[in-house]
Amino acid sequence: MHTMLHSLTFRRIAGLLLALALAAGASACASSDSTSDSSGSARELPNDDPGTDGDALESYVEANRSAAEREIERYRDVYSDFSIEAEGSQTLVYSYTYRNQVDTDQARSHLEQSRGTLRATAETIFAEMEDAGIQDPVVKWIYNNADGDEIETFEFPE
Repeated sequence: MHTMLHSLTFRRIAGLLLALALAAGASACASSDSTSDSSGSARELPNDDPGTDGDALESYVEANRSAAEREIERYRDVYSDFSIEAEGSQTLVYSYTYRNQVDTDQARSHLEQSRGTLRATAETIFAEMEDAGIQDPVVKWIYNNADGDEIETFEFPE
């Protein structure tokens, strides 16, 4: 069990780092003021007593928030704000705000190239969410420009 948890944690970290590296690349492509870097989040499995679906998602978010926030600290030169939140009883939302204003069209184009990686990452997260008692899980990534305008949102399943 201990080895399995380490394996799941490693896969989650690797998948999210890759997904966020692609997103951070959009910052480098879209703005000469920003630096190319990656951002990721590591999550721990929540406890095995989820309660209701809404409680299960809130527990899942809380169990993962501190690890995700620690991980994102490494990428403060790319993102000025990061959050992991529950939306309703089944949607996990990762929200990123770029530190520097980027060209929206270029960033959107680059982010679109990361759709497959985000989909694969969502598949891993779905399994964890279901194990935590969350029925029909949804994962959403929101990328915002420095001025707060939304650049792109990805939601899985599509």
